[in-house]
Amino acid sequence: MSTKKSIVKLTKHQAGLLLVVVEDFSHHRFPRLQTLKAKVDNGEIFSEVDIEFMQESIDSALRTLPMTIHHKELQEFCSHVASLYNELTRKALDNEIRTNS
Repeated sequence: MSTKKSIVKLTKHQAGLLLVVVEDFSHHRFPRLQTLKAKVDNGEIFSEVDIEFMQESIDSALRTLPMTIHHKELQEFCSHVASLYNELTRKALDNEIRTNS
């Protein structure tokens, strides 16, 4: 049984867009996500600004998702990021429920 890898090349536009997304994630979103993780791990809830940041981050990720379809490495990266978003929102919601009960 032969296994062939399908190589799909990115256009210059797609490559440029992914570069901007990765740089933005590395320099802005990831540090902010780390701060939010510490916040929810400490039992705090999201502020309105935190919620807006999370929504903008998720929207941005959804816009770039189609480019990851043929790139396993990008899919794995996006999967880890999605898991982090899920963890943060779940903990923030748990904290909110605990605070309001």
